[in-house]
Amino acid sequence: TENELADIQINKGRILLQTFLIIIVLGLLIAIILIRQNRFKARLNKILESKNVEMNSLNATKDKFFAIVSHDIKNPLSGFKAITSALDDSFNEMSENDIKKYIKILRNSSNQLDELLKGLLNWSALLNSNKEINLKEVQLSEIIDKIVKFVNIDSVAKEIELIVNTCELPKVYVDENMLLTIVRNIVSNAIKFTHPGGQITINLYHEN
Repeated sequence: TENELADIQINKGRILLQTFLIIIVLGLLIAIILIRQNRFKARLNKILESKNVEMNSLNATKDKFFAIVSHDIKNPLSGFKAITSALDDSFNEMSENDIKKYIKILRNSSNQLDELLKGLLNWSALLNSNKEINLKEVQLSEIIDKIVKFVNIDSVAKEIELIVNTCELPKVYVDENMLLTIVRNIVSNAIKFTHPGGQITINLYHEN
């Protein structure tokens, strides 16, 4: 009987030990699962935070882009509105030279809008297809000439004199559309913040 009782006690001890070991193993498994879940959540939160920062940056870029586009579209459309209103109100009183002058301005405005829309289409294609920037050799003086023609209506309307001093320079390796956008906005802002009757000088020179 004592041996049987001893065996029963040993079996109970074995069962308790096995139960205790099972509980420990289950606890470790649960702890490992919770740790991995927390790490996964931490990584997920970092990804979400990074995406939020990226989204905010994209929204800021979009707002700046629309501001630039609105500014660029406003200039030729204002020219269209002013000239068509003048032609509608005083066409019969205008001389042939005045009519030709207005037609030329309208043509320049349409060319401005055409160039702007081409730039927007190129920009859209660049964003949607993730294609590489179109780099090529460009002569800066030609860029300046295009810009001066583009903003000519605005400078004439404010009676601002545009002086361009250029020289022969090596060609630069750039994306022409992006460079046009940058320089056009610089010159447009110069016209915007120059008093009527003022003067703007664009100097192009070689340094270092």
